[in-house]
Amino acid sequence: MVYIGIDIGSTYIKSSLLDPATGEIRERRRMAVEEKRHCESPLRFELDMDQIYGPVKTILDEYIASRGDIAGILFSTQQHGFVYRSPRSPRDIYISWQDARCLEPVDGGEETVLSLLQKQISVEQMRPTGVYLKPALGLCNLYALIREQGGRVEPGATLYTLGSYLIEKLTGRNVCHITNAAPIGLVDIYRGCWYAPLIEQLGFSSIRFPALETGLHVCGYYEAGGRRIAVYPDTGDVQTCILGGGAKEGDVAVNMATAGQVCMVHKTASIGRGDPRYYEIRPYFGGLYCHTISRMPSGRNMDVLVELIREIGDRIYGCQLSNAQIWQKLSDCGTQEDTHGLSVDISTYETPEKLADGAIRHIDRANLTLENLFGAAYADIGRVYAHYIHMMEDAVGQKAARMVFCGGAVRNNALIRLALERAVGLSGVLSSSNDEVHDGMLKLARHIAEQNKEC
Repeated sequence: MVYIGIDIGSTYIKSSLLDPATGEIRERRRMAVEEKRHCESPLRFELDMDQIYGPVKTILDEYIASRGDIAGILFSTQQHGFVYRSPRSPRDIYISWQDARCLEPVDGGEETVLSLLQKQISVEQMRPTGVYLKPALGLCNLYALIREQGGRVEPGATLYTLGSYLIEKLTGRNVCHITNAAPIGLVDIYRGCWYAPLIEQLGFSSIRFPALETGLHVCGYYEAGGRRIAVYPDTGDVQTCILGGGAKEGDVAVNMATAGQVCMVHKTASIGRGDPRYYEIRPYFGGLYCHTISRMPSGRNMDVLVELIREIGDRIYGCQLSNAQIWQKLSDCGTQEDTHGLSVDISTYETPEKLADGAIRHIDRANLTLENLFGAAYADIGRVYAHYIHMMEDAVGQKAARMVFCGGAVRNNALIRLALERAVGLSGVLSSSNDEVHDGMLKLARHIAEQNKEC
């Protein structure tokens, strides 16, 4: 028996057939996620759910029609975002983790929804959720959305994770795994339930929330081609990626793709001296926790520099190259460890401790070269990651055993890995997988097959 694995990230919907008996991942497919909806505010990032569900259903139906041995369907999806359905919603829209409407000014003033929330909700009140108030947090953008709709929850309003929305469309049940629910900011991770006191304080009590699943049990059935296929709860893509990358207890996973995180797999949820303003505790698998610091420099930060090169080539020389082609050229050039004084602050997107405020500094008549520019950018990424990895080690009172590199941006760039090893002072292990998320789903499929006594 095989399982269908579907991973919905920021850039692609990727699918495969997972065979827990042989350990094989077969018939991989990939399609681009549809462009975001046009919004007047640049802080908004919305996706039409019809443009996600339609391709997902097509993928499932094609697999099921071609195989008679499909045992179940697994989802791994991007986190923090949500779908909020209310009677006034003309269509179902996914508010992505890249949305930051909570940073928009309130009534034209200097106050934002996020700053209002930070005055209403203390760090201590957020502690049971394992997360803190930040622009990408579903809680903050949900509050902003409801506020712009008049400030009251309408009767019949329903909240979904990206995965639970798909599961309900397939099975009729709104169910989500705790690894996907917790990053919204409304779950008590210690008790494994929705965090009622905070939900009530925010005025969300009348919202219908997904049923929470902490295990990997069947949450419904998808009927297609005269067959009933078991559907399992959606898991968070970061945790699934770390599982597939082979990180063990005590390891620090450096997960760098479109976004970046550092995660230490640990047996306790205590953060000791960890700063709760930046530090997250996310439920993992097998009773473990991911001590996580997100909003780290990643592929999208470096793409700001690459986009400049692409634009220069296009507008000045009439040479049109893709970002991938530019990255290949840059890899051939190499970088300088000694950048001759040139420095780069790569925080072109906000980091845990400051808003976007990137810079290139100390330019002189000779040091502004490609090698120095990218060498300085890599060094800055290493500096930031080292700072937070050491913060994490202090918080749990344990030195990391090793770094495990996961995600395309770090897997495909040896120069970034080298800069991280230099800065952190710790050897790194490159995941043997070219797709850690699907390797992680294969491990989950094996666990499901064993609990169902299939192998």
